[in-house]
Amino acid sequence: MKLDASGRVIDESGKVVQLEQRQSDFAGNARAKRQEKLSQVTKEVQDEEADRTNSEFYDARLVEAAKEDRGQRKRRALRFHEPGKFQEYADRLRAKAKLEQLQSEVSSAAQKAGISAAARLALVPKREELESTTVPDVEWWDQVLLGDQTYEAQAESGKPLNDITRLVQHPVTFDQYSAQRNVTLPAYLTKKEQKKIRKQRRRAEEEEKQTLIGLGKMEAPAPKVKISNLMRVLGTEAVQDPTKVEAVVRAQMQMRQRQHEEHNAKTKLSDEQRRAKKAKKLQDSTADGVAASLFLVSSMKSEKNKFKVETNAKQYNMTGAAIMTPTNNIVIVEGGPRNMRKYKRLMTHRINWNDKVANSAADDEDGEGEERGPNTCTLIWEGTLERRFFKDFFIKFFRSEALAREWLDNRRSAHYWDLALTSDLAQSEKQ
Repeated sequence: MKLDASGRVIDESGKVVQLEQRQSDFAGNARAKRQEKLSQVTKEVQDEEADRTNSEFYDARLVEAAKEDRGQRKRRALRFHEPGKFQEYADRLRAKAKLEQLQSEVSSAAQKAGISAAARLALVPKREELESTTVPDVEWWDQVLLGDQTYEAQAESGKPLNDITRLVQHPVTFDQYSAQRNVTLPAYLTKKEQKKIRKQRRRAEEEEKQTLIGLGKMEAPAPKVKISNLMRVLGTEAVQDPTKVEAVVRAQMQMRQRQHEEHNAKTKLSDEQRRAKKAKKLQDSTADGVAASLFLVSSMKSEKNKFKVETNAKQYNMTGAAIMTPTNNIVIVEGGPRNMRKYKRLMTHRINWNDKVANSAADDEDGEGEERGPNTCTLIWEGTLERRFFKDFFIKFFRSEALAREWLDNRRSAHYWDLALTSDLAQSEKQ
C-alpha cells in the first residue's frame, strides 16, 4: 500500500484509489435493499422462463403433467391402527396353531392304527378283473363270411360260401441266403489310432510335396522368418542391413497374423447359427418312441430344487409335470432317450435333495421347523411311450390327492399317480 503526502492511498501509477467505506444503516433500509435484490432475481428468473417457453423445443404438456402429479400427491400424515387389531391377529394365529396341533395328533393316531394308509389306498381305483369269456356264437374271423347269421342258420340255409374255395394260395418262395447282400461294417477307430492315421497321412502329403518341389513342378514356399530365427535363416543379409531386414520380417509376421484372423472370422459362426447349433444339440429324436420316467420325491418345498427341476426339463425339451401335494410329490417327464439319461442323472445324483440351506429357507417361509426324515428322490418307473401326453412342463400344487389325480386323469395319466401312491405306501410299510 502506498500513500501520498496527504495520506491518501495511491496505486503504482500515482492515481488515488477510492476505498469503500462501511456505513451504518437502519433496519428498514436493509429490508428495502433485500426486497429490491429479491425482485431483481425474480425478474431474471421470469425472463429466463419466457425465453425457454418461446423456444421451438419447449413442450407445455410435460409441464402440465408435472403440475398434475404434484397436485395428486397426497400429504403424508400419521395413520393409527384401530384398537384390538393386533389382539385379533394374535388370536387367529393361536387358533391356527391349535388346529394344526389337533390335525397332527389325529393323523399320528390314524397312522398308528393303519387308517391313513388304508384311506389313501382307497383313492386308487381297483383294476377291473377280467371276466370269464364264454365261447361266442360267431368267431370274429368268421363274421366277414357269415355277416349277421350264426353257424346254425348258415347250415340250415344250405347256401354255399362263395368266398371259400378248395384252392390254397401258396406264397412265392425265395432263397433268403442268396438275397442277402455282403454288408461291410464300418471300422471304428480309437482316438489313438485316429491320431496315428492322421500323422501318417500328413507325413505322406509332405513327402509328396517335397518330391514335386525337387522335380521343379512346384514352387518352394518362402521361408517362415521370425525375429527368433532371423540370423539363422537370412545370415549375411541380416548382417548387411539389419534394420531393413527386421522391418520386412515384422511385415511378414503381421501379414500371417492378419491371414490367420481373417480365416477365423470366415469360419466363425454368427449369433443365429450358434443359437441354432445349441438348440440342435439339445434336440433329441423321438422317432423310435418317447422315453418316460416317474420320480417320487419326499419334499419339493425348496425353491432352488424346483427351479432346477423345471429349468433343466425345458432345456432338454422334456414335457411332463411336477405334482405337489401335502403328502405326496411326483415328477413325470417325457422326452428323447439321450436327454432322458441326462435328466435321470440330474434327479438321482446331481441335485442335493438334503441341502440344509435350501430346506431351512423353505421351512422358514412355511413357518414349519419340525424335524423330518431325509429327503429322497426315487425312480419309480421308466419305459417307452408311443406319444407324449403333455405339451409342456408344469409345476402344479394341489391341496388334496384327489384333486391331483383328477388333474392327471384329464390328461390320461392317472396311472402315474396310482403307481407312485402304491409305491410310497409300500415303502412306508417296510420302514
